[in-house]
Amino acid sequence: MSHQLINLSPDLKKLSDEGFSLEIQDTHVLIHDIPYVNSNRDIQYGTMIAPLTIESGRAGKPPNHVMHFLGAQPCNIDGSEIIQIKHIVHRENLTGNIISDRSFSNKPQGGYSDYYEKFSRYILIVSAPAKSIDTTVKSNPYKPVTPKSDDVNVFSYLDTNASRAGITAITSKVKHQKIAIIGLGGTGSYILDLVAKTPVKEIHLYDGDDFVQHNAFRCPGATALDELQHARKKS
Repeated sequence: MSHQLINLSPDLKKLSDEGFSLEIQDTHVLIHDIPYVNSNRDIQYGTMIAPLTIESGRAGKPPNHVMHFLGAQPCNIDGSEIIQIKHIVHRENLTGNIISDRSFSNKPQGGYSDYYEKFSRYILIVSAPAKSIDTTVKSNPYKPVTPKSDDVNVFSYLDTNASRAGITAITSKVKHQKIAIIGLGGTGSYILDLVAKTPVKEIHLYDGDDFVQHNAFRCPGATALDELQHARKKS
């Protein structure tokens, strides 16, 4: 899924082709190995993170201008903070696997048109002092990219709603759970509809009643007439 998405998205593919350490994980775009200067004037490396928007199977326009960062506060050559982009300093679990130490804010007029523009702008600001101190430092190290086993996803398409709403970490809590729903009527059917859109491991359904016409008006969606005529069980 990740590599296919990158190949179909010109902005993500450009970042990858130019040697940036790009990764797609938990409906977020990450670029690792970003050089920056800390308050002691030492060169360190951090990770930039942005929620992913997908439109028609490819990356869409970034949902906002804010950039999350895993690492210390980036500084200028003299060790003073780069205050022009400083936003919120707060360690946050963006997802079950992704942590951010702080966020940056640098909003151009009209926002960022794509992920290449957004990442390249922030990388330029953060890494410039490090490259001034050491001209051999690179923000695009051209490290080899290896497929990850967790690219396999239970869904046919990624849940970008969770990343936009900032609830990916919450939904990931049920990832390895087995959930049973007893009764699939006016309440149980809606619970099933919601649970089915989470990465839960297994869903077990219990209801011995027939699914007939009055049930169709108590559950999500619109049941086809052919389905009702088969007189199937609710489960």
